[in-house]
Amino acid sequence: MSNSLFLLWLQFFICSIFIFIAGTRLSLNADIIAEKMGLSKSWIGILLLAPITSGPEAFNGLSAVLWVKAPDIAIGGILGSCVCNLFILALLGLTIGLGLSLVQIKNNHFLSISFGILMLAVAGVNILLGQHLAFGWISGGSLILFFLYPLAMFFIYKAERLIEQKELNENYRDISLSHAFKNFALNAFIILIAATWLPKVGNDLAVATSLGQTFVGSIFIAISTSLPEAVVSFSAFKLSIDMAIGNILGSNITDLFFLPIYDVIFLKGPIFAFSHQNQLLNVISAIIMTAIFGLMLKFQKPLLVILGNLTMILIYFLNLSILYYLRQLLKGFTIGTAGLMLSRVEGLNVFASEEHHGSGHILVSPDEAIARLKEGNARYVSMKRLSDPGVGPEARKPLTKGQWPYATILSCSDSRVPPELIFDEGLGKLFIVRVAGNIINPALLGSIEYASLHSTSRLIMVMGHESCGAVGAAVHAFEHPETKETPGIEDIIISL
Repeated sequence: MSNSLFLLWLQFFICSIFIFIAGTRLSLNADIIAEKMGLSKSWIGILLLAPITSGPEAFNGLSAVLWVKAPDIAIGGILGSCVCNLFILALLGLTIGLGLSLVQIKNNHFLSISFGILMLAVAGVNILLGQHLAFGWISGGSLILFFLYPLAMFFIYKAERLIEQKELNENYRDISLSHAFKNFALNAFIILIAATWLPKVGNDLAVATSLGQTFVGSIFIAISTSLPEAVVSFSAFKLSIDMAIGNILGSNITDLFFLPIYDVIFLKGPIFAFSHQNQLLNVISAIIMTAIFGLMLKFQKPLLVILGNLTMILIYFLNLSILYYLRQLLKGFTIGTAGLMLSRVEGLNVFASEEHHGSGHILVSPDEAIARLKEGNARYVSMKRLSDPGVGPEARKPLTKGQWPYATILSCSDSRVPPELIFDEGLGKLFIVRVAGNIINPALLGSIEYASLHSTSRLIMVMGHESCGAVGAAVHAFEHPETKETPGIEDIIISL
């Protein structure tokens, strides 16, 4: 084993140990706080545990929006996290159905379930409609999600915050409330640091051991990314089933609240306009899994609980398999990770089918490049162009060190159809080869080959247009052979 591989494994185990220890203590102190303050365990799970376990997804999403400039990755990270959380919930529910009494669940959790489904549906509608629901650079769906979150917290607080007074747990009598809060804050900090670092180490390990290209590797990375949520949830589960369920359902609501935050700080346009519609797979899976869990809690039949949670687990692995299959289809331009929860790894999303170039920039798959061009053209046609597509000083400064276009376009030199405007793109995004009539010759072909072999472009598009002057000149020359043109123009006419 090489030193670098040994160090990766060492980091992985150290992070895992810290997460196990801190996650267990985090849940314990949350339980103490709930009993000392007379609050329901479900509300404590939503109020205290959920924001901590959602923290890593938030950080990864912020990095995707602020530094990578890939909002689709951030959206995929949030939606992938929601499905991941519900998979953990299914494992907890299966344990309930197999051995524990359903009467231990004291809160109905239906408000958390209902708001979770509603917020997922809003996200799904906005993925479908994209730029058609926008106010300035912000998606209409983001505004709805922004107001739904505090509304959900208010109603859940009113319904679930209080519990019947009972005798305090004997083990907690000598622990002060301030001491519990201090310990909670310390362990929360450890969880956030370790949980943010662990996915990166897991991804590096998958690449270093060549597991990243296998389904087994997908499962391994999924485990590494879901470990913090799983540890905190199962630790809370031992203390209170309601606190564990509240944590997971609250995590999904909290995760979805990050989407409008990303939209506000992403100034290039509505964030959902940049989302691939394949993200709907995660939305649909999450809605179905949440609804199944709600039905299980309503009817509370042990056999139904077992079958329902097995169905949720089946949906999760089916979703995981589809994502892996999609990744294999795009193997020539794949990312370095795979799997459902891999959208949480380094903020990457399998749907975007992007990989990191040696420069540290991202390679965009042909399908994603076409999608971006269509989105940009739709903005151009609807006169909803980006306020700053990337032509200011901040955009120009990195380009002094190189260029990283995602598409190569062979287009006509006609002044009425500049590709950068037609596709609403900024500097460094498109490698443009322009010539009257869209003809090809050795020099132009060399330019296209250069873009494909020596830059990040993975799509070649030939863009035609109506009323082309060069084509008109060629037709006129055919109809009027006596017409004389310069040698250069004649070369174009002959090529056409």
